Amino acid sequence: MSRSRAGPAAFLENYRGVVQTDAYSAYDSVMGPGMIHAGCWAHARRKFHEAHQLDPADAAAREVIERIGRLYVVEAQARAEQLTAVARQQRRQERSAAEVAALKARLLAIRAEVLPGSQLAKACDYALRIWDRLEVFLAHGQVEIDTNLAENAMRPIALGRKNWLHIGDEKAGPKIAAILSVLATCRRLGIHPRDYLLAVLPKLGRTSTGDVKHLTPLAWHRARQAAVAPVS
Repeated sequence: MSRSRAGPAAFLENYRGVVQTDAYSAYDSVMGPGMIHAGCWAHARRKFHEAHQLDPADAAAREVIERIGRLYVVEAQARAEQLTAVARQQRRQERSAAEVAALKARLLAIRAEVLPGSQLAKACDYALRIWDRLEVFLAHGQVEIDTNLAENAMRPIALGRKNWLHIGDEKAGPKIAAILSVLATCRRLGIHPRDYLLAVLPKLGRTSTGDVKHLTPLAWHRARQAAVAPVS
């Protein structure tokens, strides 16, 4: 019901693994034992983009944007090649790790040269403060370079919130979240939500609780792929 730390803290209480966020300070206090905090390169880049907009002639800001852009080229190629998490991690180690190390050295040099209160100094401070988080994607192939996919999945919620004021009860939140999670998964898998719902909803009434797991978007998608796969 709010952006306070209580919600994420309760949700992640027993979680172990990678948590990827922007640098919003409330997230710092919800990180517990067994969690690895990954950062977002898109948010880091945005700070330098803002500095570049203020002073388009500033070569340093433009240079940093171009360096970050090279990291995204590696990511785009890995996605185009449909690399596995293991292969993507190896690709990042081969091509991105040195870029990231060189970029950190460059940011330290830039920060020493610019005025402390400038937009470029603030951009450097932001990136350097969360640098350990920004490096996490290099060692974890399943982690994206930024939070854009997650934020794009949540964007319809923010845009449609006013249309849902008639819900009237915060207890409806988890149900809406479950429905939207299903729809977001369909989009991620390239499934048309209507096709999935038409195929699955009629079966729910006669499906046991233990077998519902076979009706998730991922399970349904895999079953459909197996059904049309050529027999060798």
